[in-house]
Amino acid sequence: MSREKIKNFETVPKRRQKPIAVRLEEPIRSAIQKMAEAEDRSAANMIERIVKEYLRSKGMLDCDSDRKESPRKMLMTEAPNRMRESH
Repeated sequence: MSREKIKNFETVPKRRQKPIAVRLEEPIRSAIQKMAEAEDRSAANMIERIVKEYLRSKGMLDCDSDRKESPRKMLMTEAPNRMRESH
């Protein structure tokens, strides 16, 4: 990847998220870690996905509340298109 592409990628703002600390029993932590590794995710991302799914099932979270693409994902999908257009 060229320095320009890396520089542009790094300037994309991240979604603002606040950390939260939780204590988990070892079997739960281990299961989350295994699930995360199987899906090539971090444990934090896996926990967030599990919590979102639970909240949606209880009707406490709008199904479309996080469906918007992240700026990083948008950049990664737009970059190849821009490269094709310039050639």
